[in-house]
Amino acid sequence: MTRTPTQTPAGTASMGWAAAIWAALCGLTIVSVMVVEEGWWRWSAPMLVAVIAALKARLVIVHYMEAGRARRLWRVLYAAWIFAAAATIILGYLMGAR
Repeated sequence: MTRTPTQTPAGTASMGWAAAIWAALCGLTIVSVMVVEEGWWRWSAPMLVAVIAALKARLVIVHYMEAGRARRLWRVLYAAWIFAAAATIILGYLMGAR
């Protein structure tokens, strides 16, 4: 008898995706630390870190909080909130850099 995803033990059908998302989050964290610590793109590092943080927030909200299963309106609102937060941080940095 072949097991279907519904017959597997709890959570094992999606463990591959969870591990991939977790690895992506770790990779993005390492990239943001390297950008700041190594001084890469010194003038744009804060903006790059804000964009990376927005990508990480999207991954967490969509995959771990399962907003990907939510209605379209909620997904749009989550995306708008992430964009607004990142844009506010970037605009604040640009205004303060003058």
